[in-house]
Amino acid sequence: KDKQQLNDQVESLDKDKQQLNDQIESLVKDKQQLNDQIESLVKDKQQLNDQIESQEKDKQQLNHQIESQEKDKQQLNDQIESLIKDKQRLNDQIESQEKDKQQL
Repeated sequence: KDKQQLNDQVESLDKDKQQLNDQIESLVKDKQQLNDQIESLVKDKQQLNDQIESQEKDKQQLNHQIESQEKDKQQLNDQIESLIKDKQRLNDQIESQEKDKQQL
């Protein structure tokens, strides 16, 4: 009887051990899947970071272009202002010469 009980216990323990081994195997598979997902997410994150970095560079280039165009615009405005002053001076000279001519 005792021997049978021991055999039953051993059999039961063997079953428990097999179940635990199956659970461990399943958990190992789950862990591998999770690791694969994490790896994939890390790659996605890296790609997104690369895209953001590229867009930042593009943005900086555009900002430099805008800055340069603003300077060009300012220079043109200064030139226009200078030309307007030159024109006014010439008009004043012409007016003065007209007066001189009338006096003669």
